Amino acid sequence: SKTIQSLDSEYVELTKEGNEVKVVSGNSVFRMMSMPTDDFPKFPDMEQSYRVEMDKAYLQNAIKIVTPFSANDDLRPIFSGISLIFDKENVTFYASDSHVLMKVVYPAVSTEAFEVCVNKNVGKIMSYFDDEKVEVLVGDKFFGVRGDTVNYFSRRIEGVIPKFDTVWPQKNDTCEVKAMSNALMKDVNLASIYANKQSNLLKITFKNDEALIESQDTDFSTSSTVRHKCKVEGEITVGLNSQKLVSILSTLKEYPITMYMKDNRTAVVFKTIVAEGILMPMMYE
Repeated sequence: SKTIQSLDSEYVELTKEGNEVKVVSGNSVFRMMSMPTDDFPKFPDMEQSYRVEMDKAYLQNAIKIVTPFSANDDLRPIFSGISLIFDKENVTFYASDSHVLMKVVYPAVSTEAFEVCVNKNVGKIMSYFDDEKVEVLVGDKFFGVRGDTVNYFSRRIEGVIPKFDTVWPQKNDTCEVKAMSNALMKDVNLASIYANKQSNLLKITFKNDEALIESQDTDFSTSSTVRHKCKVEGEITVGLNSQKLVSILSTLKEYPITMYMKDNRTAVVFKTIVAEGILMPMMYE
């Protein structure tokens, strides 16, 4: 590929001579060793697979939102990918690193209900699809995305997908907070400068239409307090991991966000018009 990119001529001629490939372009001639074609993996037969049609933009956006929250744990491979749960009208995308669980739901047309966990690197290939709609193919061993000119296949991640919906806190909250993700992210970043580098703990008090964000370094020599104006119904103090919180707000920075909290021991629920997630709290005393 580097050779082809460096050529100035409009036309390139490639020929195979024995174990060599000859590349001729203008006055330049290149020779390079070839590899056995039998070593190249065969594309899977997906004719007996589940088939789902959905908008490429939905697939791209969902993968972009959930991918930052998939784990890097080889001992639990089912958490290292993205889980897709299809019903006949929608597909739900999940990713979790055990601290954050993110969920996105988009419409998709499927004749069957099924579940699959796929490699999170699928997001890297989606930019090469020019089609408005793509076809998702799911076989026994492989997951694929097919467009008019580009086909992508990846081996499925084996394992039983957890029942993610069962971990969502019940809707008996004592505090509701509404804010702009981007603005809140800036103040959380500012407060987290002096947070403990091991725990990344922030102590946040929501009351009187304000978030009081506090941090303190390990030896208590430095600390910070940042006040963020937002709409608050109720009153609560919670401890949250600054890195995880910034990651959530950064991913959802284009949208207004609503947070629901029951107490300082129950997961915080985040909601926007496109995604929903939960963040586990930390002890702050």
